[in-house]
Amino acid sequence: MGLILNGHTPEIIKFNNANIEAIKFNGVAVWNSFPEGIVTEFQLTNNISIYEIEHTGWYILETWGAQGASAQGAIASTKDGNESVPGLLGDYDEGLKYLYKGDRLYICVGGMGQRGYYLHDLQNLPAGYNASGLGRTSSDGTSDRSHWGSSSGGTHIATKTGLTSELTAADILVSARAGDSSRGGVGWPPELYTITYYGQSGGGCAGSGTDSITNVESYGSIIKKSIAGARSGNGFARITTFKAS
Repeated sequence: MGLILNGHTPEIIKFNNANIEAIKFNGVAVWNSFPEGIVTEFQLTNNISIYEIEHTGWYILETWGAQGASAQGAIASTKDGNESVPGLLGDYDEGLKYLYKGDRLYICVGGMGQRGYYLHDLQNLPAGYNASGLGRTSSDGTSDRSHWGSSSGGTHIATKTGLTSELTAADILVSARAGDSSRGGVGWPPELYTITYYGQSGGGCAGSGTDSITNVESYGSIIKKSIAGARSGNGFARITTFKAS
């Protein structure tokens, strides 16, 4: 597959028939001699991380959204209310981007939401980092005694700082959606499960973020892609130097 950048195809050239390669783009030779395979990883910090480009060249950008929050309950008709029904896994997105020395990337890693559970008092549960949907505890005062995990956060790599909700599609190079949280309850429906906990994986708050690979490229073995259900726990991001030769 050929490499396309902003509608143009860069040309890989060699100087004086030597093993010195560069990318020729729009008539300008850009050196691509920096070391390949330098990996920088980003975990959840509840803050925006900054990555400054030290070498002009290609970079592999990868993002994983956080897993959806769990909920207290049990699948089917068991009566073990201490089980946690897990939320859906977060998505994975990957692509290549040509970047210049001095460019800055802003990495926002999403966090898991809080577990939904039975409580004698109805309370809202705050969302995970880079998410907004509130979870809920259940109580004797709620008609269906249901509860659900709060929203988990997606992960993005962008050219501007901010949470996903504060950015435009043009700002985001690559992003991965979080998984949906789970839903549970006690004694619902009452005619079937009077004292039984029930649970539904993925039936709570929708995961925050979107899967986006619009602003990245494919080349050789690196094919830009989105994969659903690839990450457990909090989100994650990775940047790797790549020599297109």
